[in-house]
Amino acid sequence: MRRVDHRELEFPEGGRTTLLGRPFTGQAITEGTTGTSAQTFIEGIESGPELSWHNDGQLLSLNHTSPGGMPVGPLHHWDTEGRLTYEHVNDPFANQRVIRNWDTSGRLISEERHQRLFASHDPRTGRKVFLAWHRLRVSSAMRHPAHQELLVVPDVNDLTVEDVEGLGRRVLYDGAPFTGEAVTRDRHGRTEMHTFVEGVEDGPTLTWAPSGKLVIQGITQRPHGPVGPWHQWDEQGRLLREVVHDALGNRIIVRQLDEAGNIAREERRPPARLARDPETGREHPAPWL
Repeated sequence: MRRVDHRELEFPEGGRTTLLGRPFTGQAITEGTTGTSAQTFIEGIESGPELSWHNDGQLLSLNHTSPGGMPVGPLHHWDTEGRLTYEHVNDPFANQRVIRNWDTSGRLISEERHQRLFASHDPRTGRKVFLAWHRLRVSSAMRHPAHQELLVVPDVNDLTVEDVEGLGRRVLYDGAPFTGEAVTRDRHGRTEMHTFVEGVEDGPTLTWAPSGKLVIQGITQRPHGPVGPWHQWDEQGRLLREVVHDALGNRIIVRQLDEAGNIAREERRPPARLARDPETGREHPAPWL
């Protein structure tokens, strides 16, 4: 995904963010005195991962924004040693639902659960219904899950992979490199959403249980596959597992959490592939993202 200095972009009030007069797709980078942050835009609309790094390259926070910039789903923080310290979960209407804090030993020291302030209702019965952490997006060809708003996106099976002159292998939809989201069902009946930018898979990968509850969230980037932190929850919203990949796709940290929310097991692995400094040629571990 393209990255530019946020000062190169234009942010017209009420309009789409542009670069050189065209709606921007990519990440806007802001550098501060102690670290760097990035906001993701798709066709000029803020949508996707929002990240911050320490000056040493350690990822400090990661959350997801819905189109328009509203924070939805889980937000996670780590310390400069890569220890998970904080989780904050919003539903699609920015209701705070879960807040968790861990100490440096991985012990859960606080957990708050909040009722939604803004309810969704079943139009047929008028009853309040469950609000997922992130809106479920399905294609028109799939069965519409109960109590979820429908946004028509392509089925993965409707996409093709072909060689494009000057670009190489690209994912196409209706003959053009695809930018957007596409969904499919896995063998467990869960719905998976993949994000593509200009024909390349690049961005959030989300999985929902048949009930509509978000159970897996991560980021995929070509050619490395999963990168950065991936999280898995049960259908009660309990964090079960964190797997951290570096920017080259190496799986470097695996954490399992027990029923109390404490980190019961942590495994750290050396990277199989190293990054290379283009000036000196020296190899070094890659950052998380």
